[in-house]
Amino acid sequence: MNIRHLFLLPLLWLAACGGSKENPMMKEAAAIHNEAVALAATLEERIHALQADTTAGVSPDSIAAWNAAIKLWESDLVEVPGNEDHHHHDHGEGEHHDHHHHEAPPNVTPEEMLTIQKELKARLEAIAQRIPR
Repeated sequence: MNIRHLFLLPLLWLAACGGSKENPMMKEAAAIHNEAVALAATLEERIHALQADTTAGVSPDSIAAWNAAIKLWESDLVEVPGNEDHHHHDHGEGEHHDHHHHEAPPNVTPEEMLTIQKELKARLEAIAQRIPR
């Protein structure tokens, strides 16, 4: 191994391990993503409770529409690269459905990722407005 290789090894190691500082926009995008996923879990629980409460007077069509809206939102969900604090939630016994987390396209800038996450969260908040507490 020559001297140039010894100099390049630390640089390669830093690049492989993400040696650059974490981008604040990606960090904010990850936080927004995690908040949205937690909100989705809360909405699913709220829908389930409304469905189980026969005195709530909620129509089966409303339940189906809310579930479909959340499922569509989940199908559009984009994962933030490097998001280690991603929220997962458990379903009760007998409950299970897939949460789709699409990988971000490789050329998405931090600014674009932040915009994507803000838009996804806004869509979910609009769905939340339709579901009674």
